[in-house]
Amino acid sequence: MAWVVVGVTVGCGGRGDHPAGSGEAQWRVVYVSYVDTPQDTRGRDDFRKFRDAVAGRRGQGAISLSIEFAEVAGDGPKPIVDLMRRVISSRPDAIVASSYMVLEAAKGLTQSVPILFMSHADPVELGHVKSIAAPGVNRTGFTFYTPILAKSLELLAEAYPRVKSVGIVADSALLESPGFARELEQARSSLELRVAVFLAENQDQLAKLLSRDEARIMDAWYVPTTDVIWNDQDATLALMAESTKPVLYDRTALARKPGSMSYEARVLDPFSVWAAQLILMMDGVDPRTIPIERPSAFELAVNVEGASRSSSATPSKSIVKRADLVIGKP
Repeated sequence: MAWVVVGVTVGCGGRGDHPAGSGEAQWRVVYVSYVDTPQDTRGRDDFRKFRDAVAGRRGQGAISLSIEFAEVAGDGPKPIVDLMRRVISSRPDAIVASSYMVLEAAKGLTQSVPILFMSHADPVELGHVKSIAAPGVNRTGFTFYTPILAKSLELLAEAYPRVKSVGIVADSALLESPGFARELEQARSSLELRVAVFLAENQDQLAKLLSRDEARIMDAWYVPTTDVIWNDQDATLALMAESTKPVLYDRTALARKPGSMSYEARVLDPFSVWAAQLILMMDGVDPRTIPIERPSAFELAVNVEGASRSSSATPSKSIVKRADLVIGKP
């Protein structure tokens, strides 16, 4: 467990790191990260992006701001709750909840401390906020959620016209989301595709499901970003590539293998979104009135590597023309 203090001056453009206890600031913000192992650097990397985004903005005058980084690794929700109790007892002016589990812990322990959060699912349906336009609670932030499942599968079918059945790899959190159930029903009713859902929380479960007869008969796969991607991205991509079926992801960075593509709903510069919302709060704006930011751009990427050597890896010419990004050479 780590807890580091980083000093940032907003308004006069300066920034300097300093150790904990070197002086009180007018505002204290604690950025809380949860990672699988202590060796996972993604939490610290994202914290630095947030810190730099805040330092690059200007408030109404020079306001001294202390940003603290707190992180816990592995073992489920209990250590997160324990850490969050410590954070809240230190009476910060705001908390940045960098993942769903961190947000759930913060929600359960405080309603008075403002929370900046991110979500992949619909934050209204999850009860994080009362509405997108006006959260109505001391929480604001951004969400990657937008209902694009039907559109994504439509693009997959356009890219590979022979596809008549699609398997979706989901974890339990996605399956329990009301938004996913609604989108799945819409996709099944609006598209001439047989859509089946398969549960996998990790790479072992993914490997086992791909070996099952009901998985082998799928013509293509849709793999949204869930625990199976988060836990081991490279292993997941390798397993899906071994299926030799077209694969659609929801992140451009994942379309690295031949026969893969992606359709991503993008929040442009999410750390700047958090920074702007934080500055608004520091300037006296009620966080209950700061709207949740949603995806403002959509990016279609198609990997054509080896397409001329394998008919199964050959996307349609129409989808290649429409793609925002074409990866590899046929």
